[in-house]
Amino acid sequence: MTWRIYLRHPQQRVSDKTVTDDRSVADLALRRLVYEHVGLHAAAVKTRDGQQEQYVRLDEGYRVCEKCRYRGPFVDGGETCPYCALVQ
Repeated sequence: MTWRIYLRHPQQRVSDKTVTDDRSVADLALRRLVYEHVGLHAAAVKTRDGQQEQYVRLDEGYRVCEKCRYRGPFVDGGETCPYCALVQ
């Protein structure tokens, strides 16, 4: 399996791309993109073998983490803080 993690900007431009065969590296790369780019008019995307697994808008859907007080979009269907990985 191959995961691709990247930022998708308007007009379908892509940046900050990571390609890996290691799922834990893919998960970490997605979380890092989300918390480092909160508020950007873009989305963090994770695909596996060409199929989209996660699409996280960075400029909406903000939540506040109970543990670390991170404020922004969460990953894993809106359940996991991308900064400390606490499932809420």
